[in-house]
Amino acid sequence: VKSSMRGASVIVFVISATNVIPQYTEEEKKSQAFPDYMRCDACKAIAHEMSADLGKWQPTPGQFYTTKAGKRKVKMSAVLDRIHEVCHPVPYKGLGNYAVKQGESDRVTLVGPGLPENDEIAGLTRSEKRWPLMLGVRCRELVGEIGEEEVAEAAMAQESDLLE
Repeated sequence: VKSSMRGASVIVFVISATNVIPQYTEEEKKSQAFPDYMRCDACKAIAHEMSADLGKWQPTPGQFYTTKAGKRKVKMSAVLDRIHEVCHPVPYKGLGNYAVKQGESDRVTLVGPGLPENDEIAGLTRSEKRWPLMLGVRCRELVGEIGEEEVAEAAMAQESDLLE
């Protein structure tokens, strides 16, 4: 027990001495939205998750309809439901896989799938519910700004080769 306690003390000392634990600015602590400097990375993360999720999505038989020409297509409502699922983070899945690291400046940097350049930053990752929740809010805002039908049509066009 003593040796493991000594090892833990050394780890805590090293972390404290190198100051790699992400520290938040007042804006980052109090805001319910992404700071302006993180919005680009947030959009990249959302686009990555939307593409990855829709790319592996397998609609169930009830989510299709047949056109007058006899083509099988996915129902718009099924695609919209799937888009809404992507925008609601679940821990350790999709948008729930994102966290922050201390960046090169005094700012924290969003890290996770689709942000490989940020993953190379040295330091500890700080995972909290707030970052995936803010990604979910931003995802829903983007879908609203672009338009649900436009997002769904783009997703359906991307998947048309796989689904027909």
